[in-house]
Amino acid sequence: MSYNNKELFEKIKTMDQEKAIELIRSILAYSDNWENKAKAANFLIQFEDKGNLRFQQVKDAFLNDMHPQLRLKLIDLLANCYKKEGINFLKNQYKNCSDGTVRKSLIEVVGKIDLSSSIPFFIEALGDPNVEAKELAITLLGKAGESEALVPLIKLLHLRNAEIYNYLITSIVKIGKKGNLHY
Repeated sequence: MSYNNKELFEKIKTMDQEKAIELIRSILAYSDNWENKAKAANFLIQFEDKGNLRFQQVKDAFLNDMHPQLRLKLIDLLANCYKKEGINFLKNQYKNCSDGTVRKSLIEVVGKIDLSSSIPFFIEALGDPNVEAKELAITLLGKAGESEALVPLIKLLHLRNAEIYNYLITSIVKIGKKGNLHY
């Protein structure tokens, strides 16, 4: 039976969940079309069925396809279905990611799921060339309020970058108000 892309995804909506997930996994693994892979990732997020989806398959799709829109969907999938192992994987992928929008999304997802234990990750992200990603890392460090972030934030303040100045001041003040400063 042959389907065009639209018919295929309409058919998936009517299928038994187990069979649908099997078909979606094969699309994610073998399709050459990033848009189909992104739609497949969307369906998997909707199913939220962690048992039927192999973590390795999602990792492979993330590693093998560099299209930013697909990677954004896969970040959502990893964060929703594999919180702990997904976040650890995404933190490791940050360094290898060349797209600023994808890096920003990685920082955002880590901040939502693993804020308090990701301070070193956010400190590393302070060096991101994407201003929006850097602003987000600064904001998350302020939100976490950990004193270990204070020195890296103050060092950034010395660069006198007008784009991030207000974010830096706000985060430094938040950390100072929270206290626990041992210097």
